[in-house]
Amino acid sequence: MDGLLGKIIEKVAEKASGGSSSSSGGGYSSYNQQPSQGYNSGPAPPQDLPYPWVARWDDRDQRWFYVNEQTGERSWERPYGGSGGGASYGERSYGQPQPSYGYEGGYAQPQQQEHKDHSMMYGAAAGAAGLVGGALLMHEGEKIHDRWDEDKDRIEQNVEDFPEDAARWTGEKVGEVEQIPENIEQSWDRTEDRIENKWDNAVDDVEDFPENAAEWTGRKVGEVEQFGDNMENAYDEGVVEGRDDCSQRLTWAAMSKSSLPLAGVRVVELAGLAPGPFAGLLLADYGASVLRVDRPNSIPADRLTRRKTSITLDLRDQASHRLLLSVLSKADVLIDPYRPGVLERLGLSPSEVLLKHNPRLTVARMTGFRRDGKYKDMAGHDINYIAVSGVLSMLGRSGEAPYAPGNILGDFGGGGAMCFLGILLALLARAHTGRGQVVEANMVDGSAYLATMPRLTRQTPLWNLPRGENMLDGGSPFYGTYECRDRGKYFAVGALEPQFYAALIKGLGFEPGELPARDDRANWPALRAAFERRFREKTRAEWEAIFDGTDACATPVLEQAELERSGYEQRPAVHLVDTPGLPIPADDGGWTGGGLLPGTGGQETLKAWMGWEKGRDFDIRADGVLVWIEGGKSKL
Repeated sequence: MDGLLGKIIEKVAEKASGGSSSSSGGGYSSYNQQPSQGYNSGPAPPQDLPYPWVARWDDRDQRWFYVNEQTGERSWERPYGGSGGGASYGERSYGQPQPSYGYEGGYAQPQQQEHKDHSMMYGAAAGAAGLVGGALLMHEGEKIHDRWDEDKDRIEQNVEDFPEDAARWTGEKVGEVEQIPENIEQSWDRTEDRIENKWDNAVDDVEDFPENAAEWTGRKVGEVEQFGDNMENAYDEGVVEGRDDCSQRLTWAAMSKSSLPLAGVRVVELAGLAPGPFAGLLLADYGASVLRVDRPNSIPADRLTRRKTSITLDLRDQASHRLLLSVLSKADVLIDPYRPGVLERLGLSPSEVLLKHNPRLTVARMTGFRRDGKYKDMAGHDINYIAVSGVLSMLGRSGEAPYAPGNILGDFGGGGAMCFLGILLALLARAHTGRGQVVEANMVDGSAYLATMPRLTRQTPLWNLPRGENMLDGGSPFYGTYECRDRGKYFAVGALEPQFYAALIKGLGFEPGELPARDDRANWPALRAAFERRFREKTRAEWEAIFDGTDACATPVLEQAELERSGYEQRPAVHLVDTPGLPIPADDGGWTGGGLLPGTGGQETLKAWMGWEKGRDFDIRADGVLVWIEGGKSKL
């Protein structure tokens, strides 16, 4: 390449010097700011450019562009005017010219001052360099063209792919847009559920408010009433020196165990015998307000009247009938002691009248026989009810007739207590449903329910023999009663378990092995005879001294009169630690029970329940019957 380049330069120099390649006197020709054109150069460069602008050739676009040598600014438009920045010109702007990938345009940068004393050799070398540069430019141009083809192919591929890419992108966006309503709907559903839950809770609170408020009010009324009772008792028992001293000496400590469990419950009890009044008594002992409705011209034998009040109504009279319906509109419970069909004949059918009049009312219907059985229309008493229930057949000595155990099992255990249980269950259900209902109780089913255990153990040694021969019905000598030396006084023995039986034998003074084995039923008559002889050797009091504090399961049979003389404290059926029932006073219901005369306390109850006053809302006839006053404020 160096030899070829030397020959090219020598040839060019020879032509430039007129054929002489070594003329020393020849000077360099003036360029007049015109650079030598390179290989494949464009047209002649523009002339008379303002300083410091120079023209450059862009081989790719085949046109001149202009460069400010001071600022580096480039422009397609030719600058006019004075030196410095570009002048104003009207030609369309094409933006900044781009360099040709690492080399300048087709012409070298114009020079702004005149070159002097250039040698012909320098000019020849420049010409040779231009030929070589043109070859290099051609090579670089091919590379640029290749890049352009690659860019063009890439652009064309992008153009071809655009519809598919655009469709895919559009589909994605469409899918997102289509998902928006579903997302909104799901969000709304969740929001709607939350709103409905909040609404339901609010509705429940509103629906429960009257009942909650009534219960709260009832509790507070019960607390105030109990406080007054406590003050009266404190004065009567000499705890305080005078009634004026009550407010100072008697504190709320007596009421610190909260209110009565049934405070605020209003009960209307239609006068009857035994089971109905007993259910009302249980309700009253635990805080309910009980109003008994008596018949005209009657003096009830009822003694189960503790804490009750009374009014007299003639339910066959329209004025009394309307008054009762008005009272029942504010009541929680009605106790019906009548035989089946009586209430309906009085125009007080629970389903057709009472529950439509007051949907929250509990109607407790107490009968002797079942309401749908073969005996439903027959009269009866406790002994009849437990007789057809199967309970009476279990009571009595072997070989003897069944004996009546008193009217405890039918009237009170299977009757009044079961009716009380049904009322409580109905009130609990109402707290959930908001609705009252009819409670049907009868003494046949109630007493049979009490005898569930004996009935279910008839196939076991406890109850598998005839009456009076079983373990727990008097057949066993270690489960029965024995008369003591003081005639008419008895001791009760229930030493079933071996360890308790051992304590009994020890207390009776028998030596080990002196008595026959108790597990053999054939020995029971001999054991009974031995026990009878031994108990007759001492008085009941002496046996009490021996067996008190032991596990012999041997206790005295105490009589009611004895308990009364000893000051035994009668208590409510069950004790609730936080909400106890009312105490049973010794002078009222503990032992005697003064009863309740018709009309006693009834007016005060009507005022507390209804806000009624005599002469404005009701009047009282000469026979004591309350009648409705037309135009009274409580008129239905």
